[in-house]
This record gives sequence, C-alpha cells and structure tokens, in this order.
Amino acid sequence: MVDQRTEQLRAQNDVLERQVGDMLAKLEQQQRDLEEGQRIVSQLRVWGESDDRMVKVQVDAVGAVLDVVVAPEALRRSTPELLGAAMKQAAHRASASARVQAQEAMAPVLAANEQMPDLPDLVPGAPSLHDLFTGLDLPEPAAPGPAPRPAQDDDEDDGWGRSSSFMEDPRR
Repeated sequence: MVDQRTEQLRAQNDVLERQVGDMLAKLEQQQRDLEEGQRIVSQLRVWGESDDRMVKVQVDAVGAVLDVVVAPEALRRSTPELLGAAMKQAAHRASASARVQAQEAMAPVLAANEQMPDLPDLVPGAPSLHDLFTGLDLPEPAAPGPAPRPAQDDDEDDGWGRSSSFMEDPRR
C-alpha cells in the first residue's frame, strides 16, 4: 500500500514537473517576445498626413510628435486655423497608426499569456502570472475633428488677414 501511494505521488510529481518545465519554457519565450516587442516599439516612428496633404506629422509609439512637415503651398492656400486643424488631423492619424503598430508588436506576448496556464492552476493560492501582462493595452485615441478645407485661392486676399492675432491691440 505504501509503495502504491509512493508511486502515485511520484507520477503526480513527474506530471507537475513537466507542467512547470513547459510553463518555464513558455515564460522564457514570452520574455524574449516581450524584449523584441519593446525593441520594436521603442524604435517605432510613424507618419500621418492630413486630407489636404498640406501637413505630415511623425510620432513615436506613444504619439509624441517628433516632426512636422508643412507643404510650401500651405501658406498660400490655407489659413492659420485650417493649417492648425490639418496638423491636428495628421498627428491623430499618425498616433492611431502608431498605436496599432505597437499593439501588433506586442501581440505575441499577449497571445502567449492567454494560452499559458496560470500559476494558481498548478499551485492553489499562488499569485497569478497573467496579472503581470494586464495593463499593456493602450487607451483609445480621441477621434479627429472634421477635415480642414483649404481656403480659396484669391490674389487679393491670402487668408492671413481674416483672423485677429493675439499680438494685436484689442482696443484698436
């Protein structure tokens, strides 16, 4: 009876050792995937362009603006308000694209996390490893405003005089 119980415990121990070994191998692969995803995300640079093609904006993975390119004809064809709206639209597009690309870079890590058995499945009362990877989802970006429309070409009025400047004296 003791020998039979000992054999059962050894068999259960062998199964548990294989499960833990498999978990550790998957965790090591997940760590490599995480490092690769972080490397890709840290180097991510994405361009977005406005509908009128007057503005291009480059952002990093978190949407921080790195570069802005304004078409030379934008100063003739647009107003400051429309140019600002075009910049906002281009930045939003770049940020949305960067978010998608960052999520794609991290997808292997998140997928592996879903497939791997959790530690409490093997050892009752143990902390969850799945909790390590919650919070990797980035918040949804705000929706862009309406697309800017370029001002009409007018030889007499280039559009710059239509709005008041913060530098003008309001008492005039």
